[in-house]
Amino acid sequence: MRKEEIIRRIAKDSGQEEVSIKKTIESLLRVATEALESGEEIRFHNFGVLLPWKQTGRPARNPKTGTPVMINPRTSVKFRPGRLLMQALNE
Repeated sequence: MRKEEIIRRIAKDSGQEEVSIKKTIESLLRVATEALESGEEIRFHNFGVLLPWKQTGRPARNPKTGTPVMINPRTSVKFRPGRLLMQALNE
């Protein structure tokens, strides 16, 4: 599902205008990105947790040429689902 579809569904469900929902979602994404950049976890009670984690640099190979390359260290994000989300998905 794309962001536009989420906006339409939330607007329909909440009775608010799509423009208002779009601004709210864009604000949420901006705030969440800033929090993850600063190393904070983002918790949605009973839904899940977004966790920033540092990946170390590591050797790899170019799949086309087989040439060894080094992957630079970077920050990535993990999602840990909450209990109620897991229950809903597995009913």
